Amino acid sequence: MTQSVILHVGLHKTATSSIQKTLVNNRDALRDAGIGYGAFTNFRGDDHRNHSLPFYAGFAQDYQNYTHFVRHKLNPETERQRLLIQIEQNLDEASGPILFSGEEISNLSIDELSSLRRYFEKRNIKLRVICFVRSPYAMTCSDGQEWLKTGRRYRVAHRQSMPAVKRLGTVFSSAEFYSFKTACVHPSGPVGFFLDLIGVPPTDKINIATANEGLCDQVVRMIAHINDIGPIHIDGNPSSLRSLFDTSPLWKIVGDKYQLLESEYGDIEQGVTTENKLMHNMLGAEYCDLTIPLYKVPPAWSSSSIETLMEVLGKVSPAIAAFAVSHFYAESIATPAQRDLLGEKLASLRTGPTPDAMVTALDSFIARKMKNNREVAIGLADFKNNVLS
Repeated sequence: MTQSVILHVGLHKTATSSIQKTLVNNRDALRDAGIGYGAFTNFRGDDHRNHSLPFYAGFAQDYQNYTHFVRHKLNPETERQRLLIQIEQNLDEASGPILFSGEEISNLSIDELSSLRRYFEKRNIKLRVICFVRSPYAMTCSDGQEWLKTGRRYRVAHRQSMPAVKRLGTVFSSAEFYSFKTACVHPSGPVGFFLDLIGVPPTDKINIATANEGLCDQVVRMIAHINDIGPIHIDGNPSSLRSLFDTSPLWKIVGDKYQLLESEYGDIEQGVTTENKLMHNMLGAEYCDLTIPLYKVPPAWSSSSIETLMEVLGKVSPAIAAFAVSHFYAESIATPAQRDLLGEKLASLRTGPTPDAMVTALDSFIARKMKNNREVAIGLADFKNNVLS
């Protein structure tokens, strides 16, 4: 009997984390429906719900320089072989269709994807490739948020999806592409849409998970400010003030939907317009941006958002708390009374003198702002002298 594999390849920023979390949390329900979800472990023995690692490391030609191997100082040959063995084991142990999900698969080159296709063909495996595609402007906004979550300085950059779509379509002639916008209107969201695609309709027995949810505009711009003062890496070296995902308590603050400012959009307008045309021609209108919503100025903070921020300031590091509050002294995004309340809250959290590294980071930022935005610099100096001191 011909074995069948469902290969979910992303793309990035199309609820892949939520889909993978749901799949791994509902293995029994999937099994009851006749579908297995691939099981992998990392070098520590932890379960890998995202299958990007084994498939990217297993089929990328430049696997020796794969970020995961370098970051954890792993032997590329040994680890790659271990992961390939796990793919084989999953296939050998499957009693029916098996599902693998990894968005990094879409980043493989045409030659690498062809190697992956031949790998399954040699085993007489019937392959079904599923790919969600986000519209260009929506993708840009989502990708920018992820960039900030990892502690890097704010950027407005258009991340293209069409090169991956073309590669996948070239190698897998029967690849199925679906509009992420369409998937989102499913009663159970994009996860429910995906479950319907694989023949496992969402029911009360399926616990649909959410992961990696988007940030509101207010939080995006506050984290951008935090990262601008003290990014997670300085000249390639880790900052003593930061750690990965250290702004996560702030992510749940509710506010306005994140979108670019009119002054920011010009940097990517041509790229977004061009990709919308390509996407329309290759996939259809439902994959494209119908509108490009932009702000003239950043939206102000509401009273409820300020209250939530007050609650979570004690859950972040002193540096993150101080840089977050300084945002309200640098920009006109709240009333003076709200700003002063935040300053008082920050003062109440202080347990000792302000670390030198924090003062140095703030001084350096003020000096930079003095050159291109004196008003912001003056506000930050006020914060440093009257709140932080």
